[in-house]
Amino acid sequence: CDQLLVNGRQRGDVQREKEREERRVAEISQNLERYKREIGNCQTASKEMREEEARLEGQHDKFMEEAEKAERQARLAEEEAARLEREAGPSFDAEGRARFQFL
Repeated sequence: CDQLLVNGRQRGDVQREKEREERRVAEISQNLERYKREIGNCQTASKEMREEEARLEGQHDKFMEEAEKAERQARLAEEEAARLEREAGPSFDAEGRARFQFL
């Protein structure tokens, strides 16, 4: 009779331990699913950032080319202005101050 009680208690203990382990497994499984989603989100964000970086690098290169072209044009315009000033030579106003004429 005592053995039946002992066996019954052991069975109850084993059942509670089994239920506790099943809850733990379910919790770990939920955490694993959440981690998988977070990894997917991070991978997506990383891909989007790489695409944005490539787009911004393309814009940077384009703007640098435009700036270099504008600098070349400004330099040519300054050289042309200096040449025209040299060709025109100075003229003088009523007070005798040198003044440049542009054709």
